[in-house]
Amino acid sequence: MKNKLIIFIFLLSNVIVFGQNSNPEYPENYKPKNINDALSYMEFSLSEKEKLEFKNKTERKAVIDAHFGYGMFIRNSWLRHGNPKLLKHFYQKKVFPMDDMSSIILKLFHRKLNDKDYSSKPLLEPYKIKWKKGKKGRKEYKDSIDIVLKSFKVNDTITSKYYYSVIGNEPDEMEPYKTCQPKAIVLKRNIRKRQLYIKLISACKNNGIKTFNKNGEGTKSVQINESSWTNYYDWIQ
Repeated sequence: MKNKLIIFIFLLSNVIVFGQNSNPEYPENYKPKNINDALSYMEFSLSEKEKLEFKNKTERKAVIDAHFGYGMFIRNSWLRHGNPKLLKHFYQKKVFPMDDMSSIILKLFHRKLNDKDYSSKPLLEPYKIKWKKGKKGRKEYKDSIDIVLKSFKVNDTITSKYYYSVIGNEPDEMEPYKTCQPKAIVLKRNIRKRQLYIKLISACKNNGIKTFNKNGEGTKSVQINESSWTNYYDWIQ
């Protein structure tokens, strides 16, 4: 009887520990698929201390202080090299700058922690209104991207801020690479798809870069002397 009791207590303790330290919805390196999913994951993954420090600041200060920390992690790991569904989610709401995307997520998370209304609609509505102003506004937006794309010439040597593309997107992984800049040669341009076909010629510590797969689903690595299609914004300074 005593042995059965010991086994029962052991199994019960394992169940409790497992329940506290695991969540089948959030595997390692989870990539959120929309804004609400991002907020839920942040609440799950951040420590109580981190959440309390963020919560106790004013909204403006909290977002500004996090811009080059957790905000950069959001832009690199969730938007540039994360789940394409999250990026598409913002595009459908007519939000295009990644800085704006990360700021919106941080603002809403701050409001959620402070038990305020964290509906995304008030923050997203101005973008929709701006977009609805007509063809002129949409044409200006498209033209501005085309101008940037056309500034990249075939055979140009181009560089990028390395922390946008280094393998590993966690803040502590990016820290050693902040001043590094990989170099590549432009071999082709695809204006319609807004992509550059490059040959990577150098990278910090000989690490490759990461870019979206051709179909936009997931990411792939490009090593030195390899060629690949990449997103044009990976190479904007």
